[in-house]
This record gives sequence, C-alpha cells and structure tokens, in this order.
Amino acid sequence: MNIATFQELVGQEFKVTFSEEHEYMLTLAKVFEGNPIPELELEPYTLEFIGDVDSPVYSQGSFVVNHEKLGDMTLFLIPRQPDKNGIYYDCIVS
Repeated sequence: MNIATFQELVGQEFKVTFSEEHEYMLTLAKVFEGNPIPELELEPYTLEFIGDVDSPVYSQGSFVVNHEKLGDMTLFLIPRQPDKNGIYYDCIVS
C-alpha cells in the first residue's frame, strides 16, 4: 500500500477495533503528503480519519483497521481534539 492507494479511498469508511467490545466506523477524510527522506528511501504521508462526534475518544495506540477493499491492517492512530464535526485520528505512514 502507498499514498495512491489511500487517496482513492478518501470519503470511504473503515471499521476500527479499539477493543473487543468497541468497534467504530471512521471515515478517511484526507491524505496529506509528507516530505520525502531520500537517504532513507521514505515517502511519508498522513491519513486523517474522522469519527462520529458522539463516539468516545480513545488513547493513541495500534488498532486493527478494516476496509472492504484492503482487508485488515494494523495502524497506529493518534487522537486529536474533537470539534463540532467529529473526532479526528491521524496515522503517520513512512
């Protein structure tokens, strides 16, 4: 998977398993391109997910994220301050 894979999925839902009892749908809101690090052959990017404003905020951590096209993957999600639109989580990929 690379940045192009996720750019095609902006606006689509991903099921995140925060715990055995808590699964929530997050929408991939944006994909941000980072600054390449040529000496390490890295092309980082950030995935910004948004969840329902009424869902609980979870601490940062690694969670199983599922998309119907991509299947299961483990992503490290970092919560951001919620606003009137919802709860945001970022995932930095490098």
